Amino acid sequence: MIDTWSDGVAIHLISHDTYPDNIKGKEVRQLINWDIRYGHMKFRTALRIMTGIAYRDYKVANRVNQTYDDQAWVDLEIPEINEEIVKKIEDETNAIISRGEKVDFTYKKRDEVVSNHDFMTMTRGNIPEFPEIRLVKIGDLPYQPDFGTHVHNTKEVGKVIFKTTLIKGKVSKRVIVSLA
Repeated sequence: MIDTWSDGVAIHLISHDTYPDNIKGKEVRQLINWDIRYGHMKFRTALRIMTGIAYRDYKVANRVNQTYDDQAWVDLEIPEINEEIVKKIEDETNAIISRGEKVDFTYKKRDEVVSNHDFMTMTRGNIPEFPEIRLVKIGDLPYQPDFGTHVHNTKEVGKVIFKTTLIKGKVSKRVIVSLA
């Protein structure tokens, strides 16, 4: 999403492919349901903790993830994944959350990110075509490219509960989580 637009009746979310030519300079008003927004921020941080652990401990990429109001999921490319590995990731995720780690961001030039083996492995080479790439850093986990909104401290996330695990896909395994 690059912008929003109101026609007086509805607020329209504008992406690169729907951006109207005549909207520039017009005033818009947007209302955000903070509880829903904050929930998505907590899920996003939880997912980045999980993917950071998966990369650090198993050197695997995550393909895609999605947050909803009541749950989130991430696809992890761990070929030999089993319930023991999933339980380790869940336990370590909650340990990092309970430590109250700061969630930090930095920016690197795209060329630096593309030339970094770890970033290319963890993202499967899918680096956006932006001049600078935002990286999130949570505790001792590796930096990860990320453009979403997060909480400031991992304690804000609460507890992560792995609801469904090991939904097998062709390339990866989906892990679905909720927050307590």
